[in-house]
Amino acid sequence: KPKLELNTNSILAYVADLYVRRHVETVFRDGFLPVAPLKVTDTAREQQRQLMVPTNSEERKRLYEIAMLLSPSSGCEKPVLVIGSQAVLHPTLVPEMVKAIEYLNVPCFLSGMARGLLGSKHPLQYRHERGSALKDCDCVVLCGVSVDFRLDYGKRIHKKAKLIMVNLSSEKLSQNSDLRKKDITLQADAQIFLIQLAEMAKQLQIRSDFKNWKKKLAANEEKKEDKIDANAKEKSPTSPNSTTFVHPIRCCRALDQVIDEDSFVIADGGDFVGTASYIVRPRKPLRWLDPGAFGTLGCGAGFAMGVKALQFQFFFILSTQHIRERVVCCANKNHSPESEVWILFGDGSFGWSVMELDTFRRMKLPVIAVIGNDACWSQMYRDQIRLFKDPVATELEYTHYEQVAQGFGCAGILVQNESELLPSFKKAKELAKKGTPVVVNVMISKSTFREGSISL
Repeated sequence: KPKLELNTNSILAYVADLYVRRHVETVFRDGFLPVAPLKVTDTAREQQRQLMVPTNSEERKRLYEIAMLLSPSSGCEKPVLVIGSQAVLHPTLVPEMVKAIEYLNVPCFLSGMARGLLGSKHPLQYRHERGSALKDCDCVVLCGVSVDFRLDYGKRIHKKAKLIMVNLSSEKLSQNSDLRKKDITLQADAQIFLIQLAEMAKQLQIRSDFKNWKKKLAANEEKKEDKIDANAKEKSPTSPNSTTFVHPIRCCRALDQVIDEDSFVIADGGDFVGTASYIVRPRKPLRWLDPGAFGTLGCGAGFAMGVKALQFQFFFILSTQHIRERVVCCANKNHSPESEVWILFGDGSFGWSVMELDTFRRMKLPVIAVIGNDACWSQMYRDQIRLFKDPVATELEYTHYEQVAQGFGCAGILVQNESELLPSFKKAKELAKKGTPVVVNVMISKSTFREGSISL
């Protein structure tokens, strides 16, 4: 515990200083105590197993109804699961939930913190053309996902499709019901719901292969990948002479090649991060962090700091009217302090976090920051030009952020063409393993890839 020294000759200043310091000591006293790794006990596991048992007849009735909707006898042929961040609130239940999803055998689209839930490649996971799937499906189960602008307020979902929504928030359950009616709503934990639903389906011996539907979704996926590859070959739409710079898609493809199986990927940006979300695949559950639906830029450095500084002891506190628990996942072979932490920044968003390079260096937190630098707030620029014919406050410069990093004592690497990508990323990995924070400043070209995305 640090000693609080009071250096002042003024009585008034002395009293004020004493008050503030004692207050700080009281508030942060636990921060000075050594923290021993905690384990999830058998008692805690048993309590979690109890949570998976429906507690009343109404819950069992709803589970029965939903299981029957997914059965062949109901005529369900094209179901979709959309799984969001609420579905990973209990880290120790993730393996059980994955087994439940695999038993249900329903095609999945993952978002938010649920990215990586099924690994980088899984036959039930589809990453592209979610809108097309929702327009064509006959049953949708939204697990911890809101019916908001990301789903076009429910209007993207086929009018005749059964819409089932599970959410912890009663407000979210009723939100935008005037635009898209929900057939079944359930105020519940989405993760526990999926485990309970699979158990109910097993008891009823309900399981379908949805073979033709999966083939169609896989074909949509393949077409989208072809479009992405074609877009990566485009010339810069606004500055043809800058094509020597790296296309953002090719940058993300290279990044996806080099991240390790245990890497954490933290997204903090707009247009560049939007591109990365199509291409960069977290390898495991709970390995992706982003600013959320409203793009609250500036969170990335803090997220990265937390992951590294806590040395992979995660504390999850969940309070609802149904559940209050504290789950601690301690370090093990799957949560190594050596795990790489990658932050994906746009050059605009990097401005919110640049001073944290000093913190990374002082605290010896070897994160790897990749900046997609297109000298622009591109997500804003695109719609401002389209709507107002004015780029005001959206144009930046191709700033040498790698030199800024070096000024803070971190390593800085500049990438200006595609041939430099893989060698630079590999060098960054080597430097991080030696304990040095790294900034990889990738000069990227303008792109039409995300035209039409929501930004205002």
